[in-house]
Amino acid sequence: MAGFKYEAEELSLEIGDKKYPFREPSHIEQSSLKAKFESASPENAFNIYIDFFVGLGLPKEPLDKMSVRGLIGLFEYAVGAKKN
Repeated sequence: MAGFKYEAEELSLEIGDKKYPFREPSHIEQSSLKAKFESASPENAFNIYIDFFVGLGLPKEPLDKMSVRGLIGLFEYAVGAKKN
């Protein structure tokens, strides 16, 4: 009988013809993010998103060019709330 085998899913962000791979967040990273949002000022909220994605392996440059709607959509995709 084989045991449970977990393999983290590799995710990707596509902007134009460029594809940026990144890893899925762990439950610890998601819990930590929730705590950061609860204590953050509204002005700092999107910097928290950027830092979260950089920590998952995305470069900061394309993230800085994304809209608020794009960052929220990427977050939903990364945590599994939205399927692509």
